[in-house]
Order: sequence, then structure tokens, then C-alpha cells
Amino acid sequence: MSHAKSLIALFSCIALLAPSAQSSPQCPEGGYDPPPPPVPSPPPIYGGPGDTTPGATTGGSPAPTASPARSGGLGVPPLIRPLSGGGAKTQASSTGCGLPGGSQDWEVWWQFNRERFFGTGERFPSLPRTGDAAPSFVEPPSQRQIDEAVLPRLVQLLASDPGDELLNATLAALARIGGRLEDSLGRSSLAELTLPYLSHPHRSIRENAVICLGVLAEPSSSPVLVEILNDAPAARERCGQGELSSRLRAFAAYGLGLTAHRTQNSDVRKYVQTHLYRALALDDPDIQVAAVLSLGVAPSSTPAEKISRGLIELFGKKNALQPLARAHVPTTLAKMHAQASPAVRDRIVAALVGVLSGNKERNEVRQSAALALGAIGGLGNEEQNELIRDTLLDCATDGDLMARHFALLSLAEVAGRDGVDESEEIHAFLLARLAKLKAQSRPWAALAVGVLGRNLAAHRRSLSADEKLALRSAFLASKATPLVSALSLSLGLAGASESAELLARRLGDSASPEVRLQGAVGLGLIADARGRAALQGLLPEAQHDPFLLEETARALAQLEDPELVPMLAKQLEECDCSLSKTSLARGLGRSKDARALEPLIAMLDEEGPELEQAWAVQAIGQLCDRDERPWVSVFSTGINYLASPPSLTDPTGSGILDYL
Repeated sequence: MSHAKSLIALFSCIALLAPSAQSSPQCPEGGYDPPPPPVPSPPPIYGGPGDTTPGATTGGSPAPTASPARSGGLGVPPLIRPLSGGGAKTQASSTGCGLPGGSQDWEVWWQFNRERFFGTGERFPSLPRTGDAAPSFVEPPSQRQIDEAVLPRLVQLLASDPGDELLNATLAALARIGGRLEDSLGRSSLAELTLPYLSHPHRSIRENAVICLGVLAEPSSSPVLVEILNDAPAARERCGQGELSSRLRAFAAYGLGLTAHRTQNSDVRKYVQTHLYRALALDDPDIQVAAVLSLGVAPSSTPAEKISRGLIELFGKKNALQPLARAHVPTTLAKMHAQASPAVRDRIVAALVGVLSGNKERNEVRQSAALALGAIGGLGNEEQNELIRDTLLDCATDGDLMARHFALLSLAEVAGRDGVDESEEIHAFLLARLAKLKAQSRPWAALAVGVLGRNLAAHRRSLSADEKLALRSAFLASKATPLVSALSLSLGLAGASESAELLARRLGDSASPEVRLQGAVGLGLIADARGRAALQGLLPEAQHDPFLLEETARALAQLEDPELVPMLAKQLEECDCSLSKTSLARGLGRSKDARALEPLIAMLDEEGPELEQAWAVQAIGQLCDRDERPWVSVFSTGINYLASPPSLTDPTGSGILDYL
């Protein structure tokens, strides 16, 4: 198995597009008084977060002149890491989409969900750094550094007519960093700088530009994205295309979801949600999946209640949506649950429980429902919480294998929120699963116990001493690489600081790359200074393994190790291997340390393969990201990645989730 690591409303009663199509979403009847308002006009363009008096407009900026076509690759090639599950084959799912062989391995779930588990302090208050920590001199890049040194240099790169790999990396980095600037053509926003690339001759750059507009979330871009989503004549002209591909239109839907997620303008949010809901009438799986998922990432707004009711109605009609799109409705309903009215919350719970209680649903829908119940269990009344717990306990012992695995993780989520008395049964159940399940499923149980520990920490609780001892004993007794890897991570998630030295020893003794990688992650999650020496010892040999070095650097960054950047910079200065430079750039990007800017910017001035510069730019974007987590995590967290059309994720690394 392999997966990419390198590099995403209509009010329910407004008439939908293509209303005569039998499979088109229809307006639920009744309960929507007064009559709905007309579809909102395109939102105004305004001058930035500080501008509270925007002027009105009815469209985006005129299509700029496209840059000349270039030969070469179609973007920064994805780096592929074999997981402990085995080879790099592709297997088709029952829905016909391609996923990496071994997609049932627990590492795939971790890849898509890991970002929310990192951090200490307010997010995980019962996991303080321990051990004899050195005084920290680690500070992230300042806004002044970004404005004066980073943004101008990246804009200069765009003006230098870079190759496709460097161009894609630069657009993505600028979008992550954000901000405003004046370029040589007088363009004052990064969105204006990005617009010309919608007509680039290469598909990956057009798609990347669409996503970057969503990440930037400037109100003036939302009409442009809506036009692309709807394949409007203006969009065809802007993109220099005939009929726009369903992939590009799906990427526009993801871009709109990001816009709604990030914007503070409620009018923009309503406008976006309206058009995303309308897109459910488009009979294309890529577009429908993108619209369903994007509806779930926007904060609550006026149409959200009606949209959630509409989705429940559509979910109840098995042929109303494409099968892949229907499989993602539970994910979106779970994200809408917290801010829905009590009546709608009851309907969401009933719909999800009904899926797992019956036996006539597709596996993909059951898997999504199992994940969705984990996101809302423990948040309702006592009766609902008990119903969700019982449903997940049943699901974890019977039926589709991946639904059972997902149910284990959802039980861990629920028990992390429940009171002590209510969660005792789940604690005992997960430990029993860890002890008794077959080899294929034991790593999932181990991961679930770790997730439980991390979630308890977020509520100022922790696993019991006996539970941590059970993890530690299983770790000492296990020999199989998948289980040892999962237990290494689980000990870290659980904050088992008493196991830091044990993990550090295994880090040095193991010949398995996967065990060492997850051991490094585990030590970083524990954030115990006693693991620092072992992690530092990995850096020289890890420079030939981009993934091991990146995770080792992230672990040391969790410890706020002041020696990390000097060590990586010295290795970078001394090496002449392209793979090693890529690895070291990725490590510097994970450092959270402003001192990493100097060696990364220096890489941009070196003569050498442009691909090395592309990885340096990607690392700069990561280092200076204005968000705590990568933007793609708003889609990847809690998603059923097994129900994926190619625009969501695929083995070539060209889907929206592959931006992770």
C-alpha cells in the first residue's frame, strides 16, 4: 500500500437546477414558512478584514491574460511512503473508485485525522511537557518577517516564469500564508495574483489555482468559483476551455467550502451555501461529493438549518444522490449537528442509528455512519447518548470489517466525552478488543485506546494506570510490525510519559522504518524531554527518508527543541543529495522556528533542480501558515476515505485530500 504525502446553498425549498431529473434533490414539503427569499446576489468585494464598508459588485475581476504554456510536470510529484501493510497495488472499491491497496490499514485513517491530535496547552491541558526541558528559544516567524522577507520573495518567484512544479508550490504557499501586497502590476491581493492561472494549459495548475482561491477566501473570488462550479460561459472564457471538466468543477465546490469555512462575511457564507446545495442537482459523483462535503465545513448561518433538513430528506431517498455522494451525507450531518435545532439533531441521530441498525445499506454508508456517530456521541441527551453507545458497540462486533474498525475509533471518541460512569463499559470493551482481536484488527483497537486517552486529556482526564499498563505490556510483548507501530503511536496519544524511555529504546533498536516513524510520532505526542536525545540521534540517518525526518522534526518541534533548526541547517549545508535536501526542507517546515526561514530561502537562490526549490517553497508555506492546522484537515478529519471519487483522493496523489 502507498499513499501520497506531498502535497479541500440553496435553501432547501428553493428550486434546484435541473428540477425535472428524477435523481435531482427535491425540496422537502412543509415546514418552511415564510416563503424563501430569492437567491442572494453575488457578495460584495471588499478591501480586506479591516474594511467594513464594502462596495457592491455582481461578478469577479475580468479574466487576466494567461501566462505562456510551459512543458514539464503537472505539479510537485507526490512522495510515496509504503506502509506496514505491504506493497503499492491499487484495488478498486465496491463503488468503482481506485484507492491504494492496503487502504484498510489503520495508517490511512491516521494520515487523514492526525492533525487534530498534535499540540499541548489549551487543547490538551493534562499533557504538559515533562522531563528536564531546556529553555526554549523557539519562536515562529513574525508577521514582519513574513511581510518583508517571505511574501515578496514568493511573488518574485511567480514573476520569474517558474516551471510547473515550482509554480504550483508557490501558489499553494502564498495561499497558506495569506496577506496583502503590491506587486509590479499593481495587484493588491493574492487572489488577483492567482486568477491568471485559471487559464494555465496544465490541469494541475488550473485545479491548484481554484483551490488557492478558496484558501484565500476573498469575497471577490466566490462568484468566480460559482461560475466554474456551474460551467458558466464566463467561466469557460476565463479558463480558456470549452466545457469545463467535472474535476475542475468539483475543485471549485471544495474552494467554495473553504471560502465559507474561513470567511467572516455572513453574506458570502449564505451565497456559497446556496450554490453548493444547488450543485446537488448535478448528476456527477465528483461534484456531488464535493458539494456534500463542502456544506459540512461552513459554520452555522441562516440557511444551514434548512440545508440540514434537506440533506436528511435526500438521505432518506436512496436514489436521490449518487451512491458516493450519499455515503458522505452522514459526515456532513454530523458536522451540522452541534448547531442544529433540537428537532433536527433528533432527526440526524435517528437517521445515522437507522443506517447501522438495518442491514440493507451499502458498506460505504455504514462506514460513514459509524464515523459520524463518533463525532456526535456524548453531545446529546442521556437517552440519545445511550442509543449511540449501544449502536456503536453492536457495530464494532458485527458486519463489515471497516465499519467495525471505524466503530472502535468512534467508541473512543464518545467515551472521551462521556462522564466516568457512562464510559466504563467502553473502556473495558476497547481493552478486551486489544487483547482478543485477530492480527488484522488489533492495531485498530490499539489506536482506539490511544485516541481515547488523547480525548480524555482534552477534558482534563486520563487513562487509568491499569489501562496504560495494558498498552505498555502489549507493546513489550508484540512482535508484528503493524501492531508495534500502532502501539507506539497509542502510547504517545495516551500521554504515557512513563513509557518515553521505552519508546526511545525501541526507536534505536528497531530495523523497521514504520516502527521507527511511529515511535518518533509517539515521543513527540508524549512531549517528554527524555526522548529528545533519541530523536536528535535519528536526524542524520533520517535525511534519506523524507517521512521519518519530517516526523522526527515535528516531534522535536513539539518539544520546542532549540537545537533542531541548527542541526537541520548544518546537514543541509553539507549534503549534495537531492532526496536529502527534500527531506531536510520538509523537516525545517515542521520546525515552527523562524530561524528555519534563512536556510529555506537560501535554497531558492541555489543553482540546482527546480524540484528542490519547490520543496523549499512548500516548507516555507508550512512554516508560515496562518492556521494551526493545514486547510485540508477541515475536509479530511472524520471522512470516510473509502468512498472516494478521484477528485477526493486517489493513488496518483491528485485528489483534494492528497494535499496533506
